[in-house]
Amino acid sequence: MLVMIGCSKIQEHSDILSLDQKFNEGKYEQVIEAGEKHVQQFPNSYKGWNLLGWAYFKTDHLEKAKAFLEVSRG
Repeated sequence: MLVMIGCSKIQEHSDILSLDQKFNEGKYEQVIEAGEKHVQQFPNSYKGWNLLGWAYFKTDHLEKAKAFLEVSRG
């Protein structure tokens, strides 16, 4: 069980690094697509919710941005 938890954390971290890189490159639509999948798999990933919220903000989806950023704050 411990190995599975460790693998899950590694995958979560890897996803966040990828999302962060895409965000920094201005690939907001890609962040949204991958981020939606990420938060479904890791619903407690505040960083995932946060990046998704900012990607929605950058693409002028302000209501979605607000909702996702609120989730990221807990």
